[in-house]
Amino acid sequence: MKQNIVVVAALFLGIAAACNSEKKVASATDTTGDSSITDNSETMETIDLKGNAQRGLEAFTVAYDAELAKQYFKEDYIQHNPGAPQGLAYSLQMIPMMKEAGTTTETHRIFQDGDIVVMHNSILNAAPFGGDSFVVFDVYRMEDGMVAEHWDALTPMVEPSFGNSQIDGATEVTDLDQTERNKALAQRAVTDLFVNGKVETASQYISEEQYIQHNPMFPDGFDAFVSAMETMKTQMPDFKYVKAHHVWGEGNFVLVAGEGNNNGTAMIIYDLFRFDDGKIVEHWDIIQPIPAEKANDNGVF
Repeated sequence: MKQNIVVVAALFLGIAAACNSEKKVASATDTTGDSSITDNSETMETIDLKGNAQRGLEAFTVAYDAELAKQYFKEDYIQHNPGAPQGLAYSLQMIPMMKEAGTTTETHRIFQDGDIVVMHNSILNAAPFGGDSFVVFDVYRMEDGMVAEHWDALTPMVEPSFGNSQIDGATEVTDLDQTERNKALAQRAVTDLFVNGKVETASQYISEEQYIQHNPMFPDGFDAFVSAMETMKTQMPDFKYVKAHHVWGEGNFVLVAGEGNNNGTAMIIYDLFRFDDGKIVEHWDIIQPIPAEKANDNGVF
C-alpha cells in the first residue's frame, strides 16, 4: 500500500508540474488541422517525409535559419499548439531568441503513418519556452513534402524516480507488417484501461514478462502498472481519461493522442507504446494542461 500511495502522489506531482508550466511553455514548433487529409501516395513514396520533418525542425534549432525553415513549413500551416498563433510567422520570430539562448533539439525516435510524421524530441537550453529543458511529441501532417499541420504535447524534463528517463529506450522501428494490428490494440488498450478503467483487462494488452515505464514517476513492471491503476481509481477519482482522438503508428510504435480532465482542468494526454508480439512492452507519455485562453482557434486535437 505504501508503494501505491507513493505512485499516486508522484502522479499528482507530475500533473502539478505540468500545470505550473502551462503559462510558460509553447512547443518548439506550432500547428493546427485535420489529420484525415492524406497526401497523394506517389508523393509520399518519392519524398522523404521523415527527413523533411526533421530538417524543418533543425532549421529552427540547429541552423537558426528562417529562410531554410520556409523550405519545410507552409506559410499558413495549421497550428494546434494552444500557445502559438496560426501560421509560420510567429515561429520565425522565435528563431533569434532560440539562437541567443543556444536552444537545441534532439530527436530520439521518429516514425511515419501515411502523411503523418511523429517525432519524440527533447529541447535543451529552452529559456524561450519558459524552462531549462522539455520533452515533446511533435506530430506533423506533411503536404507536398512540407509541414502543413502540427500537433504537440510537452512537459518539463525531470529526474526519474525509478530509473528510466523520459527519452531513453528503444528507437528502432520494426514489425512493419504489424502496424494496423498494433494500432487497433493501442486503441482498445486506451479505451479499456484508461477510459473505462477496466484494470482486470491489463494482461490482454500489457506484457507480464517485460514492461518498461518511462513516466519518471512510475516503476517498471506489469504488477506496478496494475497497482497504480487500482490506486488511482480510489485516490484520484477526479482524474478522467475522456477520449482518444488520434492513433498514429508504424510497426512496433503507436502514439495515442487523448483528452483527459483533472478536477475540471482539461488535459492533453499523449501515450507512446512499443509493442512486441501483440503486447505493450514499453511506454512513454506526456500530460499537459490545456489553457482556457488559446492563441489560435484550431483546437488542440
